[in-house]
Amino acid sequence: MFGIDISTFILVVALVVDFTIRVVAIIVVPRNRRPTSGMAWLLAIFFIPYIGALLFLLIGYRTLPKKRLEMQAEINQFILESTDGIEQVRRDHPWPGWLESVVESQPQPRGDAARRRQHRAPAR
Repeated sequence: MFGIDISTFILVVALVVDFTIRVVAIIVVPRNRRPTSGMAWLLAIFFIPYIGALLFLLIGYRTLPKKRLEMQAEINQFILESTDGIEQVRRDHPWPGWLESVVESQPQPRGDAARRRQHRAPAR
C-alpha cells in the first residue's frame, strides 16, 4: 500500500483520530456545562482519549428525556401566562396536575433555616 507497512498506517490513523478527538472535545465538552465539570471531562479525554471520549458519549453528554422537556415547557408556559412579576405569583391559578405532588413532596426547612425565615425582617 504505497510503500508503507500496515503498522505505520495504523499508527498514523491512530494519531489522526487522537488529534481529532482532542480538538472536537475542546469545542463540544464545555458547552452548557459548569466549568469544573467541563474541565474534568477535558482532562479525562486528554489523558485517556479513546476511553475518555467513549465515557463522555455514554454518560457525559446530557440530554433530557422527551417527557421531562414537555413538562418543563408546560411549566414555563404557565409561569409566563400567569405572572407579570415575582410579586404577582399566586397559587389560585390551576397548576398542572403533576406539579402539585412535586411541590408537596419537597422537604420543609428545619432548625436554624426555619427560624431565620420566621424572624426575617420585611423588605422595605
